[in-house]
Amino acid sequence: METRFTPEHRMVRTSSHYISSSNEDVMVKRIMQTHFPDGSSVDSESLMFMVEDILRQSCDPNLLVSEATRIANGGDGTQSVCVHASEVKTIYRLSYEVMSRCFGEGNQHAATMALLDSLGNNPWDEKVALVLAAFAITYGEFLLVKQLCPSNPLATSIATFMQVFHYLQQDKETLQPCFKVLNCLAKTLINAARSIIEFESLPMEYITLNIEAFAATKTCLHLAAYWVIRSAVACSSLITDLITRSHDHVHVLS
Repeated sequence: METRFTPEHRMVRTSSHYISSSNEDVMVKRIMQTHFPDGSSVDSESLMFMVEDILRQSCDPNLLVSEATRIANGGDGTQSVCVHASEVKTIYRLSYEVMSRCFGEGNQHAATMALLDSLGNNPWDEKVALVLAAFAITYGEFLLVKQLCPSNPLATSIATFMQVFHYLQQDKETLQPCFKVLNCLAKTLINAARSIIEFESLPMEYITLNIEAFAATKTCLHLAAYWVIRSAVACSSLITDLITRSHDHVHVLS
């Protein structure tokens, strides 16, 4: 049966679209208010290479085991990627900022805007690459402990200190869907970040072919960068929720 829209339906749909567009315009304006590039340069390609490598192995425990075996047999297990000390400092600062906000009561939008403010001098591709690098370190460290525990004494000690050892061992079935969602989101974030980086690296001759299309796409890019960063905050929040939940679980068991 064909659905027919009355004028009232069309009015509601048009009004909803108007409201949505209006909110989007406000969002883009607020995002742009955080953006003051100063010409500083970060190698977003190298950062994304490292992010992909960390998350790829984090998402597949078998890769971690095979990599550990290869290192034990004489391989160094590393790729030659140059990351400057200033970039490492920024990544750790962002990682700390994200995790501290996730442990608090702040909302994810506020955390995202705070990150955009702190990265105001960086181009859009660098913003997403730096935030994803910060998330990759946090997620990679957490999963490294999870995957090596309890066979590795050091991982077991760290898990015990974090008060997550018993939780990770006893609730594997409960945790599996959470990590599956995180892995899926991580892959999606990488794809989105890659698109942003590729667009930002377009030669000028492509841009001048259609200025209007470029301007429209640039607006979409600003929103995409916001949502990539906000999604990374959401993923980090899920990790902190798992840690917090484990503390409650240990308390109940004790």
